[in-house]
Amino acid sequence: CFLWFLAFLGTLFLGILVGLAVAAAVSLVIVIYESVRPQVSLIWRVRGTNYYRSVKQAPNGEWVRGILIVRFGAPMYFANMSYIRDTIHSLIAKGQQDVDYVILEMSPVINVDSSAIHILEDTAKEFKKRGIMLAFANIGNRVKKVFDRAGLQEHIGTEWFHNSTADAVAQCLKHKKENKKTVRPTSDDEEEAKVEAVEAAV
Repeated sequence: CFLWFLAFLGTLFLGILVGLAVAAAVSLVIVIYESVRPQVSLIWRVRGTNYYRSVKQAPNGEWVRGILIVRFGAPMYFANMSYIRDTIHSLIAKGQQDVDYVILEMSPVINVDSSAIHILEDTAKEFKKRGIMLAFANIGNRVKKVFDRAGLQEHIGTEWFHNSTADAVAQCLKHKKENKKTVRPTSDDEEEAKVEAVEAAV
């Protein structure tokens, strides 16, 4: 609606060609901005189910202690990977609980480039030194082929790549159990505090 209104004003005061050109230029700027700073969604489990949704889409949800699930709504490439990496670090730092696992929900990611691959690999190594494991869920076929060619699964570990968020969470819980770490659902107060903290972070 905004672009239509802008195009209308442009054509009204500047002429048809100039008005449409202005609207197209503004549209391009918006697309670039949204790709450089993609939408960030925190994912949690719908209470009483094994389904995972955005906290904004499913208000009746619950966190699994120690697991942070994040979705970025854009392809991953050189221009936005610093923002993505910094956002993940910020979410971990501002959360109300310790994070042992980070799951990247990849369904909106339709493409990745070599810069993204390197940063993901470096991030996984950095997290592992801190006792945090990086996992991936819902990877599209195109992205999976890029991961395969880059050998990302071999570098990080094939056990951290899954077709669904539920499977990725199950792997995290299995790994946590094998390492004798306690897992328990967070209380309602903790969940509310976590939502407020992560929303403030993004």
